[in-house]
Amino acid sequence: IEIGTKYFSTLVNKYDDVILALIAYNAGQGNLDKWIRNGDVTDTASYYDLPYTETTTYWQKVMREYNAYNKIYEEK
Repeated sequence: IEIGTKYFSTLVNKYDDVILALIAYNAGQGNLDKWIRNGDVTDTASYYDLPYTETTTYWQKVMREYNAYNKIYEEK
């Protein structure tokens, strides 16, 4: 867990965007960097149409769970 969170922190710092960090965490930095260079990832709308369907599903699921977790703990 410690290594994974440190790596994720590095990705957040590199991309300055939590969702891009999740995309890189799942698909790899090399793939995300290539998608950015090729114009496949240009803005938040393009996050929903990534070349890897698995990665799109992954970041959406993580964010859904993150938001649900925050909602539960904000109410307490």
